[in-house]
Amino acid sequence: MKIKYYLFFFILLFTLNGYAQKPSYKNINIRYVQPPKEPLPVNVKTYYTQILNEIPEIVDINNFTMTKITHTDVTLAGYKKTTETTKAHILLKMNFHSANFVSKIHKTTTRIKKDGKRVEVPAEQLVITASIKSDILMRDVLNNKDIVIQDNFVLEQVYDSGAIEEIGLASKILKRDGKRKAYGMYRNMLDKRVREFSNMIDEKYGYPIKSTKMKITIGKGKKYDYSDLEQAYDSIKKLIKNNPNSFRRYQYNEQIQTLNYCIKIWKNAIKEYQPNSKKARINDKIVGGLYNNIAWANFLLRDWDNIYKSTGQSLLFKESKKNSESISKFFRRIQKLRALSPTRYEKN
Repeated sequence: MKIKYYLFFFILLFTLNGYAQKPSYKNINIRYVQPPKEPLPVNVKTYYTQILNEIPEIVDINNFTMTKITHTDVTLAGYKKTTETTKAHILLKMNFHSANFVSKIHKTTTRIKKDGKRVEVPAEQLVITASIKSDILMRDVLNNKDIVIQDNFVLEQVYDSGAIEEIGLASKILKRDGKRKAYGMYRNMLDKRVREFSNMIDEKYGYPIKSTKMKITIGKGKKYDYSDLEQAYDSIKKLIKNNPNSFRRYQYNEQIQTLNYCIKIWKNAIKEYQPNSKKARINDKIVGGLYNNIAWANFLLRDWDNIYKSTGQSLLFKESKKNSESISKFFRRIQKLRALSPTRYEKN
């Protein structure tokens, strides 16, 4: 009797779950312009970069020059790079002027396996600390203003051999490979410093191209047909695939029409929403995600009022609240940055 009862309960639970409508999600990558945290004056349009390496120890290695560094190109997204200083509104200069390294051999211990047991034995540890100094200058020539200045900025990198069981081997490694390891760290630090400087000015003053994921909600269940939601997803996916960079600039009629078409599908689906009904085609688990879909479409349309209207409605539903809070935070950050420099933002 108990077996029949449990079997009946299991079938009932399976049936209810089979008919319960649940959301499924598909991601779409979009590219957009990220406005700067500190926009430059509107009359600034060009920039010039110069990277100097005046460290003899590095130049002497296989005729090493800055061109052998992976990241030597300092960029300021949204502005035109010029090769003539006289035509530059912004000067970006970096000068590497000194380098040195210090080495130390420390007494330590390590554990080895001996006669089937782990025992502690004396050991040595080689530590080489290399450093380089550099100066940077970012100057607004057009407006006669220094924007960023760093003098004698020190960057360090450490080589640690770890515990070496053989006493005396650390000294041999230092004598044989010490300079080579230090010079290798110099080169890494040159590369890192240029890259960090480029990233810093791009994030703070430039208009870099960024990528983010749109999480599109689509219905899932055996009882109802969700081909309309699939169609909306396919339409917006195709639009972004065929126009990967278009949302960086102006909106075209094709884009506007497709996005409004998708919004219409999602709004019509929301009209079917039945609260507190697990079996409804559009229920509490799905409806919030549809509002988020609309918010993403409005982001591509740059319709900020409707973005927050949609995410605000999504916040009312437990299933979508966390995701809605996340994308609303993203939208507000972008809009805040955009408000600092709307003219140039619209042109990029």
